[in-house]
Amino acid sequence: MKIKHILYTTAALILAIASVSCGNSSSSDAEESSSAVTTADATDAPETTSVNEAQTASPDDSEIDINDYITAKELTPAMWKATDPATGNHIFLMGTIHVAPEGELVFPDYVNEAYNNCEGVAVEYNVKELTGNMSVMQELLTSLVYTDGSTVKDHLSPEAYEAGVKALKELGLYNSMLDYYNVGFWTSEISSAAILDMKNLSSQGIDWQFIEKAEKDGKEIVNIETLQTQADAMAAYTDDYASYSICSSAETSPEELAEQLGEMYDCWASGDIDEFIDLEEPGDDLPEELLDDHAEYMKIMLFDRNKGMADAAESYINDGRNYLFMVGSLHFSGNKGVDDILSERGYTVERIG
Repeated sequence: MKIKHILYTTAALILAIASVSCGNSSSSDAEESSSAVTTADATDAPETTSVNEAQTASPDDSEIDINDYITAKELTPAMWKATDPATGNHIFLMGTIHVAPEGELVFPDYVNEAYNNCEGVAVEYNVKELTGNMSVMQELLTSLVYTDGSTVKDHLSPEAYEAGVKALKELGLYNSMLDYYNVGFWTSEISSAAILDMKNLSSQGIDWQFIEKAEKDGKEIVNIETLQTQADAMAAYTDDYASYSICSSAETSPEELAEQLGEMYDCWASGDIDEFIDLEEPGDDLPEELLDDHAEYMKIMLFDRNKGMADAAESYINDGRNYLFMVGSLHFSGNKGVDDILSERGYTVERIG
């Protein structure tokens, strides 16, 4: 796959939602969304920069329908039960995907039973809290702004910057204020916004749907990660690795992107969790000089977060909190996933779906 960094954090999804909203909305709604995406600490950007510089024309309607690239007909997502053998305390863990095709998803009995018997849901970060709280969004955005007086032009290669601006303009999202955001923001924004421009693809992924269900049912909603952890994952790119990733994205056609996303959805829907491990490996076209950059990116974006997620899961088990624990499926893939870490720590981890 050419694109390996799409929607790996909840924060990346939310920024893409806000940006697409800015490009496709009008009147006060568009102005509010534009402000949410482009407003940074005023001390870090010149006063002459205006949010009204954003490209407000909507991008052309996408000709790519995600349903043409999805083959899974029924849902059998991966789920585990992690139990403390000393106390019998347990939680259920499920891999998710942050976007989904439009329409109602019918989950199997083992998922519904786990949800019905839980006291709350634990998610990477509550997407609805981010979209509904401007101060929280502002906190995230501020953490993604350069504070040393530089702009993204000083960090990306000229070719990557040009490709990034072109991609954002084609999506109706470019604003000169974006130059003050870091390379991680740019990389996530370009790939994620392109995904959300597809037909019949909902930004209300699996975690979102269970959050809404928990709200209606009066169940607790817990954030597994902090907003800073999400921001750090987005900022894990070196300048050279971000330049490579943006140029790679520019070379990926909408059809190729839809095929990649369709494969990811099918892997999630069928519970083929270890298929996600391919996303960990550097592509054959990755220059040798970027292998260390890729390894460091994966450490920060994935492996360090897996340990933090396992810490959270362990605390819930120890405290007897029967949560349905849901994080992106990649965090269970391979032999360094959250389930593997819990098993190494002495918990009984049973695959039930």
